Amino acid sequence: MNYRAIDDSYADWVIEKQPRIIHGVAGAIRELTDRVLKRGGKSVLKQISLYLMSEDTRSHRTFLSQFYEGVFMGYGNAECRTVASQCLMGTLHVNMETSIAESIDGELFVTNLFNTVSPFIRYRTGDKGRIIAQKECACGVTSDAIEGIEGKVIDYYFGPGMKRPTGWWLVSPISHQYGDLVKAWRIEVVPREKKIRVYAVPKTNDINRFSTYLDWVQENTGFSAELVTVVDLPDWRGKLLRVLEN
Repeated sequence: MNYRAIDDSYADWVIEKQPRIIHGVAGAIRELTDRVLKRGGKSVLKQISLYLMSEDTRSHRTFLSQFYEGVFMGYGNAECRTVASQCLMGTLHVNMETSIAESIDGELFVTNLFNTVSPFIRYRTGDKGRIIAQKECACGVTSDAIEGIEGKVIDYYFGPGMKRPTGWWLVSPISHQYGDLVKAWRIEVVPREKKIRVYAVPKTNDINRFSTYLDWVQENTGFSAELVTVVDLPDWRGKLLRVLEN
């Protein structure tokens, strides 16, 4: 299923099929959970385990753990895919058949030679964490493990006037469709103004085509959208999207 296009039909499918495991983007699964709960499917969720990916899962885990049998996570990125997977004991095991993870000055670096088309050597992830070498886990697996992980965050918000909650679906088009126009970006949601600001470091002087993204944001969220071009991005401590409550 496409995490960018979640609607109530997805919730109906979960209630009817009662899957054993749901795997996907953390924010998208949270939106799916909200929809299942609103449709009276709370009892179904207790039979399901989650495997969360693609963003920092800490804030979502607190909410989701109330409803599901188990909540686990994987760690990775678009360039090196799944670097580590969490076991039943909660240990985030590095997938050492495909990846090497290192911590340098508190930041995670990943080497992946499994990708023969474009191998990565000490790829700088921008995420924080420390590596425990050859950790002996009670699950029976001994491997390098990642602890204290802090990844990229997308605040979850679904307030009055919004058509759909914030999530990875809102930010993913920037890199996929406008990478030739924008070098780096951050998004800020201002509920009291019903506004979304997109901060962008442009690659070119002509970024008129980026207005189509702003129109798409406005159409899909119900909030107005504006572009703020900057030389350097604001420092939001790893947040790709933040909600400015005050």
